[in-house]
Amino acid sequence: MDTPKQLAAIIEGRQDVGLIGSRRDYPDGVSALVIRQERLLLAVPADHRLADEVQALEVEALSGETLILSQYEEDAGFADYVTDFVAAARPMPEQIYPVRGIPTALSLAGAGVGVALVVESWCSLTMANVVYREIVDYERVVDVVLAYRTRESAPVVLGFIEACKGLRA
Repeated sequence: MDTPKQLAAIIEGRQDVGLIGSRRDYPDGVSALVIRQERLLLAVPADHRLADEVQALEVEALSGETLILSQYEEDAGFADYVTDFVAAARPMPEQIYPVRGIPTALSLAGAGVGVALVVESWCSLTMANVVYREIVDYERVVDVVLAYRTRESAPVVLGFIEACKGLRA
């Protein structure tokens, strides 16, 4: 479930907690706890020139590439990281291809449409035709947060939140 839907579900009481990328602001009634920091990686087709793991991958290698970006209909959260990354990509990629959701971005990368920007936890999703590459000259990380209702009172949810405090990045 994408971040905006998770936040709405938390507020409405349909979901107790959510793991989401950090954002500048959270809706009233939602608190967030950073539990992990993840690097941004490129998911590239296995037969792509950037799949070569011998050569370090730098941001400038995106020149002439189609960059597939997972974006939602909002300008917060992961969109902040995407905007920063694209600004750092000099020269600019040939084309920016926005899609809805990281699974879609990975599928398109695997089909050879372009290269996708993802957070490192997605590399646990193994696809035979996708290689994940670290970008050696881009160091900004994405904060992964546990989002929850500020006024939560259920003991099991409060216990889970407390347990997650031990996971802090």
